[in-house]
Amino acid sequence: MAVGLLWVGAEAFFGFVCVVVLLAQGEFYRAARGAGYNPAAALGLGAGAVLLIGVFVTGEEAAPVVLIAALAGSFMWFMVGDRQDGLVTNVGVTMLGLIYIPLLGVFVGLLASRPAGRLLTVTAIGAAALYDVAAYAGGSKLGRHKLAPSISPNKSWEGAAVATAATVGALALAGPALTALNITQAVMVGVAVSVAAPLGDLFESLIKRDLGLKDMGTILPGHGGALDRIDGMLFVVPTVYFLMEGFGL
Repeated sequence: MAVGLLWVGAEAFFGFVCVVVLLAQGEFYRAARGAGYNPAAALGLGAGAVLLIGVFVTGEEAAPVVLIAALAGSFMWFMVGDRQDGLVTNVGVTMLGLIYIPLLGVFVGLLASRPAGRLLTVTAIGAAALYDVAAYAGGSKLGRHKLAPSISPNKSWEGAAVATAATVGALALAGPALTALNITQAVMVGVAVSVAAPLGDLFESLIKRDLGLKDMGTILPGHGGALDRIDGMLFVVPTVYFLMEGFGL
């Protein structure tokens, strides 16, 4: 469905992205509250919506303006009434939810808006999904050595190696045929995705471990929440976007 919206238009696709990203941000704030923090969730979500729309409509220069306003607004939020207890921590949690999820999520729209952005976006999302599937399959069959046992004990170096080979190989074969990438650029994207995807997954796992959670949400029964589904993509899409900037595509 999401990929199909790309052919309706970048605006329709990004509207769907905004819904998913804000759901994920809401899950993060709800989980933080459950762990005893008190983020300014309403302010953070409002700033997240403004950030997503502002950057998509006006460009990257809107991001620092929204972030500075959100930081100032967070301090003002906790100055009112008796909210000062834990101010530093709660402002930090509020801003983490904004920077980690909407700020990274907006690059989906920026990538989709580039020349040939539809195919580049499909490539980025597809590569992230392929990495996850291949890492799970490879780890299930061959996994012996833990990648980060204190953070995510199910991930293995063998699974990462299989996933990297599959991702780089698929992009080397399909990238030049589907996009304006040449084979060298396609391989570079594959390598970058193979670094960014597990980092995104491990970053969310680290947060969940700190909050004492198995899944960030329950919106997808048996698969966790929205953030659990997009954690790798939050790192992959900005990585691909900046590579395209470097390639001039």
